[in-house]
Amino acid sequence: MPILSKWLHTHINSATQYPKIPTFQKLGEKGVLTNEHNTVFPTDQTVIVTEKVDGTNARVIVDASGDLFIGSREHLLYARGDRIPNPAENIVHTLRPLTWGLPRPDDGLAVYYLEVYGSHIGSAWKQYTGHPGEFGARLFDVAYIPIEALDGPVERIAAWRKNGGQQFANEAQLAQLSHASGLPLTPRLDIIPGSCLPTTVAETHPYLCAIAGETRVALDEDAHGNAEGIVIRTPDRSHIAKVRFKDYERTARKVAEARAKAA
Repeated sequence: MPILSKWLHTHINSATQYPKIPTFQKLGEKGVLTNEHNTVFPTDQTVIVTEKVDGTNARVIVDASGDLFIGSREHLLYARGDRIPNPAENIVHTLRPLTWGLPRPDDGLAVYYLEVYGSHIGSAWKQYTGHPGEFGARLFDVAYIPIEALDGPVERIAAWRKNGGQQFANEAQLAQLSHASGLPLTPRLDIIPGSCLPTTVAETHPYLCAIAGETRVALDEDAHGNAEGIVIRTPDRSHIAKVRFKDYERTARKVAEARAKAA
């Protein structure tokens, strides 16, 4: 019997939800970035910089038998064999054709996390396409869930996940899984020593503009082409944070308004 069919959907859903990635610098009053950090990166490791794609978070959950679920960030939308999949945000429509070649775990569950983006997905969809019906998907993480994590009440499972119970693939493993599955990774933009990572708001914004001014995942030539931002992470994924243009633009605007009011 497939492993997935032995467990309640609520247990699988809770154990496989993707954790929120914190902003690099902390958000202060009115969403203004400060120079304090949510994630402090080690200076003796490299930092991998990837494009943050602005779409909708999705996941494909696979067991050793090949049984699978497809879900959004919050809900499971499809199980292998469903005749009427949930059409939410074109996740199943986009991902179902890509699932047949996914590497299976030896035991437990493998969870492939992807950003699904394109036509009418989110407010920034025109950055990626100018044509209705165009969709893309990029792999950004893979986690392994041991079977024992599904035991017990949903509350215990949620606490296990929130306390970092999920085991994520490292950068080398991600590259191997991307090659084996045919799922392209989110674009890798830079690799820098942790000691060279910008730290203050004043330093980080220019770096963001220089490294990620344009998206690398446009679906056609009519896309507007602006990137959402970047994700910075160590190769083992022990440290991770997001850096978004909108946070720096909002901070600059709020600071300018406060100065004008004080003048």
